[in-house]
Amino acid sequence: MGVNPLLASDGWGEDPHAQRLTFERLQLWCDENNQRPMFRDMGRWFYVDTIKDPSGSGPDRNEIRALEGPDGLNARKLIRGQLQDFNGWSERRMDGYRAWLRSCLRRGMTPDRYAELQQKGLGL
Repeated sequence: MGVNPLLASDGWGEDPHAQRLTFERLQLWCDENNQRPMFRDMGRWFYVDTIKDPSGSGPDRNEIRALEGPDGLNARKLIRGQLQDFNGWSERRMDGYRAWLRSCLRRGMTPDRYAELQQKGLGL
């Protein structure tokens, strides 16, 4: 892909000539890396997060973030349809957690791959 999105500039007040990557390009990088066995085995899930310009006058910033540890593992369980309810969590709290994970999943894969998973009936 050429430029490592983790090192590419997309920020405020940085070099105006620095390469900016689109949300879709960052999402593609996340999708490719989320499918790599190394990151799958580590329980890491990359996704694109859009940060609003604090001044409100400039462009929003896209950056790559990662779910790690239990959240990353749970995101992968949700993809497989294996995420069970947590003991002691209310239905509303569990639904909110699943909604947050689905949002991270959607932003960590291409729209085509996300649509494919939705067709499998995994509740994404």
